[in-house]
Amino acid sequence: MAHFCRRIATLATSMHRTFPAPLNNYRWNSSNIPTDPPSAVDKGADGSAETSSSGQASSTPTAPQLGKDMLVDLRDRGLCATESFEAQATFLSGEPIVVYAGFDPTADSLHIGHALMLLTLLRFHEAGHTIIALVGGATAMVGDPSDQTQDRVPLGQFEVECNTHTLIKWITDFFEKNRRNSARIEVVNNADWYKDMNLLHFFAKYGSQLRVTTLLGREFVQARLNGSGLSYKEFSYQMFQAIDYAMLHDKYSCNLQIGGQDQWGNILNGIEMVRKLTGQSVHGLTLPLLTTPHGQKIAKSAGNSVWLDANKTTPFQLYQYIISLDHSCMDQYLNALSFLPVKDIRQLLRKVRVTPTKETTGMCQRLLAKEIVSLVHGEADLEVALAATAVLYGRTWNAKAASQLSEEALEMLSKEVPFSRFPRLMRKRGDIVKIVQKIKLCRGNPGLKHIIENFQTGKISCNGEVLSEVSELEDTEMLFGKYSFFRHGKRGMHLVEWTDAGSTDTEADGDTAKSDHEEGKLPAADDQQDK
Repeated sequence: MAHFCRRIATLATSMHRTFPAPLNNYRWNSSNIPTDPPSAVDKGADGSAETSSSGQASSTPTAPQLGKDMLVDLRDRGLCATESFEAQATFLSGEPIVVYAGFDPTADSLHIGHALMLLTLLRFHEAGHTIIALVGGATAMVGDPSDQTQDRVPLGQFEVECNTHTLIKWITDFFEKNRRNSARIEVVNNADWYKDMNLLHFFAKYGSQLRVTTLLGREFVQARLNGSGLSYKEFSYQMFQAIDYAMLHDKYSCNLQIGGQDQWGNILNGIEMVRKLTGQSVHGLTLPLLTTPHGQKIAKSAGNSVWLDANKTTPFQLYQYIISLDHSCMDQYLNALSFLPVKDIRQLLRKVRVTPTKETTGMCQRLLAKEIVSLVHGEADLEVALAATAVLYGRTWNAKAASQLSEEALEMLSKEVPFSRFPRLMRKRGDIVKIVQKIKLCRGNPGLKHIIENFQTGKISCNGEVLSEVSELEDTEMLFGKYSFFRHGKRGMHLVEWTDAGSTDTEADGDTAKSDHEEGKLPAADDQQDK
């Protein structure tokens, strides 16, 4: 056991994060739910109008108060799937509590399904409670069998350690930029308490606290026993999670665990473990899982989710994913994944029901997309994502619109549209018609005659300026001294970066890549196509 525990836990004290108590007020813009469809000229990927987030009126919402208001808010949002009996009394007492949720590092990023748990922890923080995010550097080596039809693919120690390190940093940064008060926030690694635990200690202290008949009776255990079977390793996962609760109760006086609806059995085991070890009562609360319109769980294994880490899913891609969600999901998603007051959400949804136009239904997705991108990536990245959306889907594209693009927006666009690098010398000596042909700007890459016809009809532009077949590319201004954004009509786009390297009389082939968005590789919500 000692050898096993050492292998699953080399990231110990160095990976435990305790937050200082600073900070900045959270920026939530929830005072004004739009009562009419927006009229801005820029369009989102769904063809609906886009406005800058900074154009909304801002106000700081009133946080749910400690005590019954917190519980009422959670219930009004539909976030209470299952509650232990004592949880209600705990909330109603009005005393600050210590809440934890766990995240196993089975990948190097959390996904949109995890946002439900992150934001629920943030709600408790907003109300003045201590919150703990536990990263399962140990339990990821065991494997959670909940909601699995067969054994998980085993992860190697090095992979788990790398994932653990990445998630601890990401979760720490997430709470740092969304901190709203001085209430305590902890990000911990459960490998800390397993690394030195030996087999005899494990069984002597914890092995007799839970009954095998109880463990076997859990719904997910029965489902596996009646199906593909269950290994002892994964069967023991519920013991490890119960010990986690006991450890957090001992060190931080943690008295509430929250988790997805499929974690209720594991949470009950933790409640029982703490009661047996200390004689004290602790509590549990599960949240309904995020689902698609057809009831499928939003999850990595289901292939219908997107990552939260910007290195895996850009803010633009996250924004596009959310505005492509089916409107039937908006009631659940707005309540679970935004901090808009419940009454404002109901008002918005009521307006959509009364006037179910494309504009009104799109308001929900755009509002939710702005909220999630801002929470996950921050206001600056939201603005960049909106700017990139305006370029790709906006009605207006001219020199003025091009000049207002930030360098960050162009860098983000380089990942979303065909992109090439060429030596600057090509700007001086290159034939504009041949360059357009080279970058395959026109659909189907037609011959020179057809390309010239597109020039003559004013369909080809560079940085918002309409070009002719005799235009000198050298006369067009570069954006930030190095970018040219070519467009053909509404759909043909190509971003070129002019470099100093390799500036010779020989033309470079360019480093061209199709975007995930254009190729349709970004997962859509259920059967919905990305827009």
